[in-house]
Amino acid sequence: MERLQRELYDLYSQQLAELEYEMQVAGEPEGLNDDLMRCRRYFMSSGNRRKFGITVMRNHYTKNFNTVLGTAKQVGISRNAAERIADDIEGEGWITFRRCGQNYRWIEARPILIKVWEGYAERVRTFSNNLDFASTTFALRGLQKVTS
Repeated sequence: MERLQRELYDLYSQQLAELEYEMQVAGEPEGLNDDLMRCRRYFMSSGNRRKFGITVMRNHYTKNFNTVLGTAKQVGISRNAAERIADDIEGEGWITFRRCGQNYRWIEARPILIKVWEGYAERVRTFSNNLDFASTTFALRGLQKVTS
């Protein structure tokens, strides 16, 4: 049982490495127009930008909107870095600010950023299905239930 569990964890680790390689290293997706590609490249160009963009999208889908300072705290970057990113992406039209309550500026994703994220999500889904990621996860979950 222990050997099977180790083999499944190794397979999962290999599949994850393949997925991350495909998403981060193996080249850009095809079919994106110049505006979408510029947006994608911006967020892929640094760790802080990537974390900021992922957080904006997470907040979009959970409807847990945040300010620039709140997002900086969520991401773990300085306020100055977050302000710089927010200014850049607002200028590109990828986010907008909604004023509310005590005049806070809540960050909201614009349709172009949502479209880029949905393309990324589809690419992850397709590639992880090709790797049969779900079967490995299902097998690990089943094995954990049997052994616990």
